[in-house]
Amino acid sequence: MSCFLDTNCGEKRDLILDKKVSDSESEKRGRSRKSLSGKQKEPGKRRKRRAKKMLEAPTNSLEEQIYEEVKKVEDPEIGISIAELGLIYRIKVVGSKAKIDMTYTSMACPAGPQMKQDVINHTLRVDGITEAEVEVVWIPKWDPREMASEDAKMDLGIFD
Repeated sequence: MSCFLDTNCGEKRDLILDKKVSDSESEKRGRSRKSLSGKQKEPGKRRKRRAKKMLEAPTNSLEEQIYEEVKKVEDPEIGISIAELGLIYRIKVVGSKAKIDMTYTSMACPAGPQMKQDVINHTLRVDGITEAEVEVVWIPKWDPREMASEDAKMDLGIFD
């Protein structure tokens, strides 16, 4: 079973079904709706989001080669490529060093360290890369409905 489907995995939150608090409930609790930039949001306005390959697209052929190699890494619990799941957020290359930002399906994902090491190993297979650093990030929060590819969504049973 996958981390994000396991109710005992993570901080007791369900990443598939986010609990939405209405604006009136937020106001009762004294909370205002603010965006990440700190600007006040108008009630009822939602930002449109699309599924993406990565949050930041590769900018050169070496980054694209790394992405293609990392696509071979699968989440061992789900059996789907971590790139297809949308867990790879960014790949940057400076000289012969690659820096990759990725996330896990949940904060307590038991397969996380294994996936991180697999990403490092696959990155080092690319010609011209002698060093690889993987940073696990939690912002933005991973949401398969928005970040996974269409094929991955179908495999996960997400039909929206």
